[in-house]
Amino acid sequence: MWELGFNLYCANRLDEAEASWRKAEDLNPKYAGGHALWAIGQVLMGRNTEALATVERESDEAWRLSALPVVYWSVGRRAESDAALNELKEKYAAGSAYQIAEMHAYRGETDSAVQWLDRAYRLHDVGITWVRVDPLLQNLHKDQRYKAVLVKMKLDGDPPAALH
Repeated sequence: MWELGFNLYCANRLDEAEASWRKAEDLNPKYAGGHALWAIGQVLMGRNTEALATVERESDEAWRLSALPVVYWSVGRRAESDAALNELKEKYAAGSAYQIAEMHAYRGETDSAVQWLDRAYRLHDVGITWVRVDPLLQNLHKDQRYKAVLVKMKLDGDPPAALH
């Protein structure tokens, strides 16, 4: 159910994603990453206060830190967003390069986002498989460096039209 929710999230079907995540939470409230993804979905739906409560239920520290910079940013808590992003980098940079790129992209920090995307590509970070459809990367879609990452991955260089 969490994975179905994630696929719906990537398709920008956020209401359906949330319904799937609610069902999944009933089945397994401690699923690693589930609440972090749900919180980000809530941010994209403009439900930032709810997102803060949701991310606080995330049981896995790495996943929680992979969502907190976005959630804090969305509620105007910039210093806490910075602190969470720095902690994510300090503790989990080797395995979370893609998530770090996502955080920078959402915050509009294009140069850092592209650098971390390139790092994720070089490290074979599994998250990079979502680079073409990830809603958190929308701020990068017109950047030629982002398109170069897509080409390097043997994708066509343009994100799907539905995500623009």
